Amino acid sequence: MTSHLRSPAALMADPEVMSATILTRDSDVAGMLSEWQALFEAVDSAAWSCHPRAFLACRELFRRPGSTPLAVVRDGDGRLRGVMPLMRDRVWRGPKLSPRYDYDPRDLPLVRQRRRRPIPVQQLTALSSLPATLLWVGPLCRPGDRALVCDAIAGAIHGLPGWQIAVFPAHEGEEAAIWQDAFARHDIRSRLEPLGRVVQDLRDVAPFQEVVDRNAGKFRQNVRRARAAAGKAGLQLEVFEGAAAVAARFGTIDALARASWKHAGRADTDVHIAYDGEQRQYFERFLAEEDAGAVPVLGVASDPAGELVVLLMLRHGDRLTALLTFWNGRLPKCSPGLLLFGACIDWANDRGLQHIDFNATAPWIRHLSDSRQRVCHVIACAPRLDARALWTAAGLVQKLR
Repeated sequence: MTSHLRSPAALMADPEVMSATILTRDSDVAGMLSEWQALFEAVDSAAWSCHPRAFLACRELFRRPGSTPLAVVRDGDGRLRGVMPLMRDRVWRGPKLSPRYDYDPRDLPLVRQRRRRPIPVQQLTALSSLPATLLWVGPLCRPGDRALVCDAIAGAIHGLPGWQIAVFPAHEGEEAAIWQDAFARHDIRSRLEPLGRVVQDLRDVAPFQEVVDRNAGKFRQNVRRARAAAGKAGLQLEVFEGAAAVAARFGTIDALARASWKHAGRADTDVHIAYDGEQRQYFERFLAEEDAGAVPVLGVASDPAGELVVLLMLRHGDRLTALLTFWNGRLPKCSPGLLLFGACIDWANDRGLQHIDFNATAPWIRHLSDSRQRVCHVIACAPRLDARALWTAAGLVQKLR
């Protein structure tokens, strides 16, 4: 399915014609993987989830055949300008028509349910998976192309069958506005749903000590005490780079995951993912290969008794993304997780990386961050009578509550 669109008046600075094609066959996707890889490597600070191997591993492990279409945007010369994986599923939703965590219905058992969801919905959303810690926040494209690429995708899904409600995560502000403008131009109703989540990044990588010095005295004092305790305990911090070096320590990651609180779960957590199942399978498959565009990195904190903390990361372009972290609970006075993050910040700074995505919402991460962006849902209604009736009915139920 293809939508050929001329840029709107607001975008006349770039009058190119772009077309979005929705690919559903694996063979069609396989035919453009090399182009996708090249685009990933060409985009400054592309999100790790935009890598084609992240998509392939997720599709093969977690998705039903044909349920993961791929939106591909090309310009008038046939050059690839944007890529965005999608998911189509039948789900149950509440009156807001918005998931909290389980975009993929397979993820529902991992989420602690609080409210009954009475509304059956045919949902279209960006590729997401809790075991893969994967949330696709938008199309892979150059920043200057985003409005045109989103416009082309909105045009393509206008006539795409098999969905009633689309749910696209986006950063609040310009990114969300671009999606709403694109939907409006194609007669697709939409609204914003705030999530209360904050994305925390370090966009100006500097030595860890400089990051510490930016904080209030209490945090600086905590770091000094942790370092003193770490010195007495013989804590060592190491960073390993490359697929072979990380694969050699997959067993260590599994052992610490089993010993961490995340394995048993906590009563007050909304999501519980045991690493020894699908999550381990996903990351060991995704990180088994290596290319210049995506290099596995592993931080390890250990003392004479063995390893305490592991921090699994991915180096891509000028960016480092934290994927998973596990701690077995030993040496709490050393704050080994914090000090390991600090060692990884120094490692990134020494290699000239510009951006660290902590991929976490934990409150203490704010001490390491210099950028915080709120995330919302752009919720859209398919331009069909059944979808609009569902949209209206859900809105009425919400008003009556």
